[in-house]
Amino acid sequence: MNFIMQFESLGILVLFLVLLLLLLYYTVFSPRRVLKRMNRLSALRMEVTCLKCGYREVRGVEKGVYVGMVIGKCSRCGGDLVVHSIYAEKISPSERRYIT
Repeated sequence: MNFIMQFESLGILVLFLVLLLLLLYYTVFSPRRVLKRMNRLSALRMEVTCLKCGYREVRGVEKGVYVGMVIGKCSRCGGDLVVHSIYAEKISPSERRYIT
């Protein structure tokens, strides 16, 4: 009878250690997976449109830019350039090497 109780306590201890190791594994490796997904996902782009002539251009997003913001003058007609949209664009593996 005493042998069976020792075996049950040993089983509970082993189960506890396995669960502890699994928790440690997910705690250590989960942030790495999230960072890998973020790095390969996308880059932010913005579409800029001239209000006067309709000229459109796609650029990289700068800090502090928002949709509807006037960011300069059109090189064609001198009208106001306005941020029309901001979106995420998937980066190909060959382009990822050049992004710092």
